[in-house]
Amino acid sequence: MPDGIDVKGTEIHIFYALKMGKKYRDRYKQHFVHPILHEQDLQHEELLACYPDKWARLVKSIVGII
Repeated sequence: MPDGIDVKGTEIHIFYALKMGKKYRDRYKQHFVHPILHEQDLQHEELLACYPDKWARLVKSIVGII
């Protein structure tokens, strides 16, 4: 993946699992100029796998449905 991706008019939203560590946060910031990190005190993919209703609410709030 290239570094510094910045597409005009596009927002990059990332559900970031804090338990993955700082290394991954730095990687997202390396690849995207302005990533919007939605930090979760969870492990990788735990939000979607274990809390699908919370995941759906977050997605809906991002796209402006709720």
